[in-house]
Amino acid sequence: VIEELQGFYKETYDKRSQAGARETLKAFQIALDCCGLKGVIEPQYMDTCPKKPVLELLSQ
Repeated sequence: VIEELQGFYKETYDKRSQAGARETLKAFQIALDCCGLKGVIEPQYMDTCPKKPVLELLSQ
């Protein structure tokens, strides 16, 4: 099951420029409190990430 979820997340992440996939990605990332695959946050997709305090974002 974990591998299936990881695969679905990666597929969704790869399609993040599409509106439907973007909303699914946002739901995943909020539920899992994560943002992206490698820890590098792409500015154009910040809206899909969970909201973090400004100080926490600066320390990443």
